[in-house]
Amino acid sequence: MKGMSAAAGCALGLALLAIFGALLARRAWWSRRFGTAAHCRRCNYNLTGITSSRCPECGVDLSSGNIVRGERRQPGIAGWAGVLLLCLSLSGLGGLILGSMAHVDWYRYRPFGWVMADTHRAATALHAWAEVQRRHGAGALDESQEQAIVERALREQAAAEAGPATAAMMKFLDNVAFAGSLTKVQRSRFVAEATRAELTVAPASGARKQPSYRVLAIGRGGDDVAWLRNIRGLVAVDGEVVDADVEDTSWGVGGMSFGGTLPPMSPGRHRVSVVVNVRVGVDEISLFGETSIEVEPQILTADVDIASSPATWQPATR
Repeated sequence: MKGMSAAAGCALGLALLAIFGALLARRAWWSRRFGTAAHCRRCNYNLTGITSSRCPECGVDLSSGNIVRGERRQPGIAGWAGVLLLCLSLSGLGGLILGSMAHVDWYRYRPFGWVMADTHRAATALHAWAEVQRRHGAGALDESQEQAIVERALREQAAAEAGPATAAMMKFLDNVAFAGSLTKVQRSRFVAEATRAELTVAPASGARKQPSYRVLAIGRGGDDVAWLRNIRGLVAVDGEVVDADVEDTSWGVGGMSFGGTLPPMSPGRHRVSVVVNVRVGVDEISLFGETSIEVEPQILTADVDIASSPATWQPATR
């Protein structure tokens, strides 16, 4: 037939052969009896001359319903040919079915809890998370399962080390966060972790005539979806606000850093504080619009040791 695959055509042919073999075997092995000799219906024993009320072969009660008349014909070559044809065609069909089953992605039918457990194993995490996302995209998850995958991704975001599926989980978090699918608590957790940063301060050294600071974004999120924007904040040295050339910039989550120079400091240990004001957006353009998310300001601190001799200056971070 037009449009039928080779496998489907082969299966149809084998099915027709199986039917033909079955009919041939049925006609040869269970044909109509000939003659009038009485036989036991159960065991086909010839009851000619038997006066007992029970079959001497199998012991069944020889009532009228258990007695048949006539001899059964021998199956002959046609009967055996039918059996052989039936067996061969069924074997071929079985091979086709097993072959087609080998190409089925049985992981799609794995219970949800088992798939989620696989996301915790390095060897299966990426495959398992891809299956979770397939079900999520197909709308095949109930509300409790949707919440389970969000919580799994949030735990991955806060993990000390990234795993094989971390990047995919962060992209999922970005999408659901900016789609408004997270609860208020979940969104707070996501944003707080995505905007996490650390401060380092270094004294003047060599060609660098003044102390400097650097804020590094160390939060985890999807670089291709979520962006951060640092809005000019305050820099203080030992509690006093200073003019420290604070940058106004934007970068992908967990990507770039920003910093500037600090005014000269007297010898000794000094504490530098930087107030980081951050907005989060779905892309770089949205950072400047009303759809961006304003984050609670972060106050980062670090200590720096300023020695009288530049050769002995050593930075300290916290």
